Amino acid sequence: MPSPRHIKVLKFYRTPPRLPGVDYRQPRTYFVTFCVQHREPVFSKPAAARTACDVLVDLRNRGSYSLYGYCVMPDHVHLVIKLAEHGKPLSRVIAQLKAGILFECRKQSIKLVWQRGYYDRVGRPNESRTLLHYVLQNPARAGLVRGD
Repeated sequence: MPSPRHIKVLKFYRTPPRLPGVDYRQPRTYFVTFCVQHREPVFSKPAAARTACDVLVDLRNRGSYSLYGYCVMPDHVHLVIKLAEHGKPLSRVIAQLKAGILFECRKQSIKLVWQRGYYDRVGRPNESRTLLHYVLQNPARAGLVRGD
C-alpha cells in the first residue's frame, strides 16, 4: 500500500477553475460551452433548439454582449461572445442565459436540467475567427450535417 505522501489528492470543483488574474467583467472575447445534465439530447427537439436560439439572441439584443456566433448542439451550447463595456461579469451572463432557456423550455413543457457550471476560454487578440470557425464547424464534426 502506498504511503500517504504518495497518494495524489484530486480537487473537485463546483465549476471549472477560472484563470487567476483575469477580470471576467472586461469586454473581451470568450468561447463558452454549457451542457445539459447527463448530456441528454434535449436540443435535438426543434422546439427546444429554437427556444435556446431565441434566448441567446434576445439577451444579445438587450445589450449584454456581442454575439459573434453560436451553435446549439443536441446536448450542449457553444458561444463566442464579447461582453458589453461596463456590463455584467461572464458568470452572470451565462447564468442569465441558462435561466432564460430553462424558463422558456419549461413554459413549453420541455424537460431540461443543466449541468452545473460552464467551460470558458478567454480569447486572445485576433483569435475570434478561429474560435468562431470551431463553433460553426461543430455540427459537421459531430456528424449532424455535411461539412461542405
